[in-house]
Amino acid sequence: MVIDDPENTFYADMSKISSWYDFSNLKPDHVLYNNERILEPGLWKIVVQNPVEVAAISSKVYSVLTAEDVKESCEHQRLNAKGEHPPNESHRKKRDLMKKGKGIGRGVLEKLQHDHYVRTIREYIRIYQVKMQGIRQQKSQLSRVEMRKIGLHALDTKRYICMDGINTFALGHYKIPQIRAKEKALMDMSGVAVLEELTFDEAVL
Repeated sequence: MVIDDPENTFYADMSKISSWYDFSNLKPDHVLYNNERILEPGLWKIVVQNPVEVAAISSKVYSVLTAEDVKESCEHQRLNAKGEHPPNESHRKKRDLMKKGKGIGRGVLEKLQHDHYVRTIREYIRIYQVKMQGIRQQKSQLSRVEMRKIGLHALDTKRYICMDGINTFALGHYKIPQIRAKEKALMDMSGVAVLEELTFDEAVL
């Protein structure tokens, strides 16, 4: 699921249902700031401010693109065009990373881009494989291991998704064998690469 907010109506829409939220964690100068319901149980809190786009693949696998990310990306492109090196990402931003991936190390998550999540959803047959390194213990011996695993995929294990990415059938439906045969022929003709390995790797200790 990809949610866009190009007109930036996020806070305006939220103000209409303000009784559902605890706005105490916003900045004091924010238009919705209110500490009257601080720590009141059962209320929602705003975790990410100024979201522009949300790409949610599944539970615990999502990415949130904020206005600050867009501004920083434009600044990086401007500096790169001039041949200058953009500044490194701040520690605060790394700490507040708004990308999640089940079973993916933080070092790899920091290098994943929001576009990887969007492409996984829109090109649902695309599967991203990531490479990680870590330390494992076996029989009191420490060793460094390299792991390759599926990082991002939009495969639904509960239903069969057609090639258009919209229509689905319950597993076991009588039409699935016919649809699968047609889609396999189309995929063979198009030569679409299903599995793509991301080239970067990061030590995960």
